[in-house]
Amino acid sequence: MVGDFSSVILRHNEDRPSSASPPPEIQGTLSKWTNYIHGWQDRYVSLRSDGSLQYFKSERETDYGCRGAISIGRASIIPHEFDEHRFDVSVDSDCVWYLRTRTIHDRVKWIEVLEAYKSRPQVEEGISSSSSLSRGNSSSILPSETHLKDKWSEIRTFKDILIKQLNSLRSTFQSESSLKSSDHVQSELTSFEATTTGIVTALGQMMELIEQRESFWKKQLNEEVERRIKAENELIHAKEVKKIVDSHVNFEESAKLGYEAAPNSGLGEDVFYDAVEDALEKLQEEQTYVEKLRLMSVKPSISNAEDHENHPLWSSVENITNEQLRLARIPVGDVWELFAEDGEMKMYKREEEVDGLVVDPLKAVHHVKGVTARELCHYFFSPEFRQEWEATVEQATVLERISDDALIFLQLHKRIWPAAQRDSLFWSHRRKIKDISEDGESDTWLVCNQSTKHPDAPENSTGSCLRIYLTVIFLCDTLIYNGKTVKNCTREDVSCKITYCSVVNPGGWVPATALRTVYKREYPKFLKRFTAYVIQKTKKNPIMW
Repeated sequence: MVGDFSSVILRHNEDRPSSASPPPEIQGTLSKWTNYIHGWQDRYVSLRSDGSLQYFKSERETDYGCRGAISIGRASIIPHEFDEHRFDVSVDSDCVWYLRTRTIHDRVKWIEVLEAYKSRPQVEEGISSSSSLSRGNSSSILPSETHLKDKWSEIRTFKDILIKQLNSLRSTFQSESSLKSSDHVQSELTSFEATTTGIVTALGQMMELIEQRESFWKKQLNEEVERRIKAENELIHAKEVKKIVDSHVNFEESAKLGYEAAPNSGLGEDVFYDAVEDALEKLQEEQTYVEKLRLMSVKPSISNAEDHENHPLWSSVENITNEQLRLARIPVGDVWELFAEDGEMKMYKREEEVDGLVVDPLKAVHHVKGVTARELCHYFFSPEFRQEWEATVEQATVLERISDDALIFLQLHKRIWPAAQRDSLFWSHRRKIKDISEDGESDTWLVCNQSTKHPDAPENSTGSCLRIYLTVIFLCDTLIYNGKTVKNCTREDVSCKITYCSVVNPGGWVPATALRTVYKREYPKFLKRFTAYVIQKTKKNPIMW
């Protein structure tokens, strides 16, 4: 994620006995999710002794008042299930802070201190009633309907016995002979008392069972209402995000228009303030970064072509290229899912995530007539043609020439608003696998790209871009038909089979559904656009073998 996380600072008061020690305090710079426009941003977060968790834009602004605060005594601290650096702090589902630490150890410290503060006696008293309700209303002790019917039947039996005893007492008092027998009267009265006691006891138990069921269903109703409110709020938020995405304004225009739109904006005051301020800062950072790339592109790239086998990356280039070639040759099996098909082109995917980020492997198989494997790989590899067919690249720079067929690229990609801008740093290697023969046997060319590191382009050097990590192989096989050979064939006798495999890590959090929707639409368009570009460039030229 974006942001340079500072170390967490813990302060404990060790001068007092443990039974009377004040609540532990914690403060430090965390990454806080702000909105879909700017994503994660560095914020200074502090737990105060009065029980409030506050955040500021930076440590320097703590004297000017906080941007937001919540009561930690009423909050729930929830570690994220997949992201080991993230935890969420929520209050009644109405206010949720999404926070990330620099290390797993820092997250453990934050959670321990916040939970320790919540466990103080004065905090427990505030939540004791809700805790007891939760324990008392567990579904495991909920009386069943059969139990209630049994109690009701018991009460009806007591009622029948009571009626009989009342009739017996009435007969006893009306009979003069019975009045003489005090023992008989006393026996009847004792029986009557026992029966009434049984009725009262059964009624009390019945009422207790009814109250338990009522409390249970009341709790169920409250939870259902809370879920409905949460779902409605998420729907409203999703609609707001959709409006932003559908607007298709660029980042600079949104920063300028933000001031005018503020009175009618659906964003909160603090979120809007952050968005405008961060937009202006990031705009300046991006302009500086683009200017740096421009200056790098006009400088001559470093060349090691004459001694490429001694280059530190050459063994990695060889090994990864051979491994990717082996994987590309494996036929599509049951593990691959077809997600797009257009004529000769078929595209497959395997859905995978790493640390909450979508890194789905993709594989495309295509067949193009009128071009050779060398021609396709020539235009795919050569830097002078890249911006003619690659619509997502804003600037491409060759940092170093390992050899004539191995280059190190730094590419700045166009911003897809509202996501953050991204760049990629990778080596690209072009290779011929085997020569074409006179009898029309296919020859093979490939281009393999793999992310790497370079001292001239450190990751996040300006903080304005996220870095994409990629592994790509573009494998092409030439076929000659109609009994023709290399010497007498035309473009009508030539076709090329393409196998394209890629694994791309976006380098920062992007909603999984949104990312998969984008690549399902864009990958087929990319392959069709590139092959059409090569056909157009070569149709009037001699065939390149």
